[in-house]
Amino acid sequence: MEKILLMSDSACDIPRDLEEELGIRIINLPITYEGKTLEDRVDFTSEEFYQMLNTCQELPTTAGVTPIRFLEEFWKASQEGYTHILYVSINGKGSNTLSNCHLAIEGLFQSRPELADKLTIEAIDGKAYSLGYGYPLINAAKMLKEGATFQQLKDYLVKAIDENQIFTTFFTLKFAKRSGRLGSTAAFVGDLLGLRPIVSFPDGENVVLEKVRGDKGVIHRIAEIYRDKGEGRDFVMLYGEDKKPADELCALIEEMTGKKPAYILRTGACIAINSGPNMVGIAFPIPGTK
Repeated sequence: MEKILLMSDSACDIPRDLEEELGIRIINLPITYEGKTLEDRVDFTSEEFYQMLNTCQELPTTAGVTPIRFLEEFWKASQEGYTHILYVSINGKGSNTLSNCHLAIEGLFQSRPELADKLTIEAIDGKAYSLGYGYPLINAAKMLKEGATFQQLKDYLVKAIDENQIFTTFFTLKFAKRSGRLGSTAAFVGDLLGLRPIVSFPDGENVVLEKVRGDKGVIHRIAEIYRDKGEGRDFVMLYGEDKKPADELCALIEEMTGKKPAYILRTGACIAINSGPNMVGIAFPIPGTK
């Protein structure tokens, strides 16, 4: 009989209450802040991290989950009697976490060959950040509680991650500039003109789809994107330090489509480092995309 464990990393932005309720095991990513290595969601809360971002002299940095940490988690799960582990990773094109996971899987079975007939481990590229892969994982965890098999979960996640699209914006470009995601000249001109980028991650690529003038304008445009592409499907909302933009976006979408969000969740440190503390976004499936 299959005993299945769903795993991910803290960049998926699934909050602790949902993690515990749904039985997802999340590995917290390391964050370097002012020369110290901290553990996401352990050494600080999201609220505390936004304060750190607003006052820091040097932008914090993230690192991938190490192969050793993966080995520890896989071994622990095997000792707990799990027969199948399905790990969903932060975007493989933007982090070494997925490749480290593959190294750990190979190393585990080399060092513990007796596990080969007892344990199956699969790693899936989330191809995005935050709820771009966190939302499909939430749905998979619900499927698991309803009795889905390992193969059913794997098939669902591969398809759902390909179809799930995230559209996000941030209200200042200085953090994208500081993190290297945007050139200093582009950031300066964008802020000067009040331009707000709408960013998506098709197949793991970081793409600026549009630039819209003004905070109100970009929120309205994202609502239009859901209206035109969402076709009434379930969606989740993500926000940063201030929940007000998410509330405004939800109200616009409900006005346009009658649809309310499945979840409204706050982004964590791994996303905020690049977007800054002031952002808003939406994630929903668009069948036929990849």
